[in-house]
Amino acid sequence: MAVRILVVEDEMIVAEDLRRTLGQLGYEVCGIVATGEQVRHRVEVDQPDLILMDIGLKGSMDGIEAAADMNTRHAVPIIYLTAYTDPETLKRAKLTNPFGYIIKPFEKRDLRTTIEMALHKHQMEKKITHLNTILRAIRNVDRLITTEKDTAKLIQGICQNLVDNRGYDNVWIAITNPAGRIVTTAEADIKQQRTPATDVLTAALPACVKQARTQRGVVVMSDAAACTSCDFVSAFRGKHVLCVRLESNQIIYGFMKAALPTGFIVDDDELALFQEVADDVAFNLHTIRMEQERERVERELRSSEHRLRKIINRTADGIIIVDRQGTVCFANPAAQGMFGLSEQELTGTIFGSPVTSEETTEISLVRVGVKPITAEMRTAEIQWEGKPAYLASLRDITDHKKIEQALQQSVEKSQRILQETVQALAIALEKRDPYTACLLYTSDAAD
Repeated sequence: MAVRILVVEDEMIVAEDLRRTLGQLGYEVCGIVATGEQVRHRVEVDQPDLILMDIGLKGSMDGIEAAADMNTRHAVPIIYLTAYTDPETLKRAKLTNPFGYIIKPFEKRDLRTTIEMALHKHQMEKKITHLNTILRAIRNVDRLITTEKDTAKLIQGICQNLVDNRGYDNVWIAITNPAGRIVTTAEADIKQQRTPATDVLTAALPACVKQARTQRGVVVMSDAAACTSCDFVSAFRGKHVLCVRLESNQIIYGFMKAALPTGFIVDDDELALFQEVADDVAFNLHTIRMEQERERVERELRSSEHRLRKIINRTADGIIIVDRQGTVCFANPAAQGMFGLSEQELTGTIFGSPVTSEETTEISLVRVGVKPITAEMRTAEIQWEGKPAYLASLRDITDHKKIEQALQQSVEKSQRILQETVQALAIALEKRDPYTACLLYTSDAAD
């Protein structure tokens, strides 16, 4: 498409000569005006790519004043084309930041060179301005990320932020669940009436999103009209569309799609900035999801600990929870009774017996003001208040040990009585029948 140039010249012969020359150079003259007052209207109507501005114009506004007015309204490069070379005029002209200054009469090649340099400079300035808006948007997104932890509000704020900063014309973000289905969407500057995005996109994903799902990096669509199954075509038509998956720690959390302002060409810088925005968003979505998972686990852990406490408090056995350093973290009522101390007095003290996982041992519990007791201790590893710990189950076996000891003593006593009885019978029989007594002695000796 040919570059469109608006000529501002009050001498019609010169203006027509310029039209012919510019046409020969491959440019299109979209309009000719003779006064500074007419410039604003023609720019709004014709939307030229460049203005060739004479300084000495008819009417109350000269070319420099018209250029100054244009600079406050439209970003169109201006080249002065004039016979004025006096220092005062040059000083005034420089204040309007022109893209060139051609002295009449001029050579055709000089005109072409100045126009091409002006267009290139203007394109670079537009690009720098655009990239600066994106950088500001990234900073704003980062600030939003640090304060907003609600996913729906976060992605809506990001969409609006990118549009408000004039970085992108249209922005859409979709969040997917672990199964890959879209569950939440947000969008900004999408004006057409249509079916709600979640319903449509669940049924048929746009081509750009399908492509982004299977490849890393930014997917570039030169025209949204080529993106099939997309209900945003009317908003993006004729614009470059960028689409990227929101991925962090090898998990895809969703997709982000944006349309660039009309006239911007996608290059490596643009893609890098868009990828950076996507990476920031994905990292924060990952952080939010991990935080939600942590809170869920903590809730379940607190619930399980609550149930465990109820069970422990009801059991007849003494239960002590000990951390890895041997410090008592909890003692149930039965354990408190065994030690003769309250839970507050026991908590924080060092448990006297070594505790290891999956062991059953007998220990002696020294109690305050009363006799020690013997307890059977069984241990198991558990999580307590989110940290590794040991559960020690204590069963008072003092009476059992006493009964066991008394039984052993009774057995030993019975054996002595039996032995004494056998010996007495042997003596008695010896007097009556020496042969039988000999057998009894022999049998007793064998026993």
